Amino acid sequence: MISLRKIYVLILSFLTLTGIIYSSTPGVTGSTFLKIGIGARPVALGGAYTAVADDANCMFWNPAGLAQTYALGGTLSFLNLFEDINYGAGAFLIRMKALGVLGIGGALLTATDMERDENGQELGEFSNYDAMVIFSYGREVIPDFFMVGGSFRGIQSKLADETARTFTVDAGVLVLPTSYFRLGAAIKNVGPGVVFIDERDMPPTELRTGAALVLPANLQSTYLRLTLSGDLGIDDFDRINSGVGAELMIMPTELDFSFKGFSARVGYSPSDRTGDWSGFSLGLGVLMPLSGDNYFSIDAVHYSYGYLGAADRVSFTLKF
Repeated sequence: MISLRKIYVLILSFLTLTGIIYSSTPGVTGSTFLKIGIGARPVALGGAYTAVADDANCMFWNPAGLAQTYALGGTLSFLNLFEDINYGAGAFLIRMKALGVLGIGGALLTATDMERDENGQELGEFSNYDAMVIFSYGREVIPDFFMVGGSFRGIQSKLADETARTFTVDAGVLVLPTSYFRLGAAIKNVGPGVVFIDERDMPPTELRTGAALVLPANLQSTYLRLTLSGDLGIDDFDRINSGVGAELMIMPTELDFSFKGFSARVGYSPSDRTGDWSGFSLGLGVLMPLSGDNYFSIDAVHYSYGYLGAADRVSFTLKF
């Protein structure tokens, strides 16, 4: 019988080969909005989310994680980036019993720019946008052990008076050797590229692998869970990126609070270094009960881009 380790290595090799084939196509990178991290929690972990992937955000990071998410729920995320750029994203999940989990979502980035003549005189503002719809699917191959998933994105972009459409696909795997240790891998944004006028720009293809350590503990009347995660990836197979993160979840089990628990998160992505403190992220989350195992959570993160400034994200998640 083929071991799980051999299956993981085989699939990772396939993802790598696929990415190399597509990323070797001539052209500059387009649809760069796909590089912007979605979800306050994944960003707070320094983008080290490939092996964590246990909530609705996994649609945008590693769709294999859909197999371990809740039966029904969704998330909304908002980002204000450098004053004139706004980014919103959302996802909705539904479990189809033994058939796996289906996810449907979308994202919209809007920006304004100034049109100028050859002398630099301002002629007026114009707007640009990038819009995306995403369909994801994930399921268990070996229950509580080995999961696979994929995503399809339809993309429309507007730049000044030009509009273009394209698509990309993702594929991912998730392995849980023990209840404390997790491995993940995903290839993201494989597609034919977007054409503006006569120039084709290839999408930002990325191969990403990750590992996570999840350590639960019961301390008197409090449940604690510490998650440590790390990711290593390659953008367009010519630029290495990485990230590390930590999350501490605290859930009182007997005390009567209006919230179910809260989380503190910290992360670092050295590939985003553009000055002092760039690449660092700090995040908080509050979990509020609804009824039974249903909950509503609010997560926020402050992410530093160094001399470029900082950006704050907020996410709202509902789980049934």
